Amino acid sequence: MAHNDDAFATMLLMSQISANRDELERPLSYAEYYQLRTRVAESSLSRLGNLIGMDVYAMRQALDMTENEAYKLCVLLHRTMPLSYAIERFSNAGIEIATVDESAYPQKLMDNLGEKAPPMVYYSGDVKLTDTSSVALIGNSSVKPEVIEFALRMTRAAVKTGLTVITGGENGFGRAVENEVIRQNGNLISYLAESLNDHIHLP
Repeated sequence: MAHNDDAFATMLLMSQISANRDELERPLSYAEYYQLRTRVAESSLSRLGNLIGMDVYAMRQALDMTENEAYKLCVLLHRTMPLSYAIERFSNAGIEIATVDESAYPQKLMDNLGEKAPPMVYYSGDVKLTDTSSVALIGNSSVKPEVIEFALRMTRAAVKTGLTVITGGENGFGRAVENEVIRQNGNLISYLAESLNDHIHLP
């Protein structure tokens, strides 16, 4: 998937690229990101993508910010090469990235969460499923067997009526629901707290 400059800037500002977290500056928080987004939109720059390549002095002038603020942004935005390599590795593993600046981003997240929505998401599969009618079945790994059986009956009913089933992908409950959706040839969305790469390669 090709990314525009605004999307690439979002990934530079939000991504933890180093596996050992050995970064000169920490990525922006959600609040910091949306505040910067508004600040840029109200400036002569107008778009986040225009920040790429700017130095500290130019950023301070354009956004009327402190030297420390501008330095942090410059450090994050100059990680273009390692980010490009990371995107390629993800793509080779079947994982894509969508930011709030791209049509692939799940619109329902922004509609329901506003500025609490993640500025970027990792996904695998058909992200357009997020636009379909759905039902969420969320549990945990320690639920009783009878609860899982009830959830499986609900899953079969949901698939039969054409609903997309949403889970949290957790061990036990979530995996049982996922497997039942697959058996029924239904549509599935799993919002994960764990590694997406590990999850999509489970047997």
